Amino acid sequence: MILSMTRKVGSLLRGKATPFQLISACVLGALIGFAPVPSYEKGLLLMPAWVALLVVLNANLFLAGLVAALCKTLSLALLPVSFEAGKLLLDGPGQGLMASLINGPVTAWMGLEYYVTSGGVVVAVVIGVGLGAAAVVGLGRFRRVMTKAEEGSPKFQKLSQNKGMKLVSWVLFGKRKAKMTYRELVDRHKKVGLPVRPLGVAVVVLLVVAAGL
Repeated sequence: MILSMTRKVGSLLRGKATPFQLISACVLGALIGFAPVPSYEKGLLLMPAWVALLVVLNANLFLAGLVAALCKTLSLALLPVSFEAGKLLLDGPGQGLMASLINGPVTAWMGLEYYVTSGGVVVAVVIGVGLGAAAVVGLGRFRRVMTKAEEGSPKFQKLSQNKGMKLVSWVLFGKRKAKMTYRELVDRHKKVGLPVRPLGVAVVVLLVVAAGL
């Protein structure tokens, strides 16, 4: 379990994830974590909608899973905050928009008429954006540090070629999937990349069509 986790973390750190993939993963993971378990009483479609969006968007699935697990715990601790945010949203300036969503043909099944559910969406977005920004800054800093070591440190270069260290790195972090230097990864950090997963789009479309039959 621990070894599997370190390998996934290593894959994230040494992989080709872009800022878009990190931020979208954190926001959608937070939305999934704060969404109630689908039911007729609390709404059937809110969580499935976020999961479908996660499948469609080219977000980092591992990071999204971590954030979802964290936010599921946070959602319980922040219930009063979500309630107050939902009350402000439903009874305040956003009342007209929320009424349209609550009575919409599809969004009516999302349970947005409940303060905690609607407020949870707001709180989740705030937390997700914050975590996403931290992930982007942290990964960018890691790549810049590794670029300096890779290009300007003879000791690091020698150590990275050591067979023993290669074995330890493989055991702990798995095979480095990105066949790119850290300098190339730093440059990639400035790009958006492919925003959607074509296969994910196809899967979601097929599921929606099947559900409508």
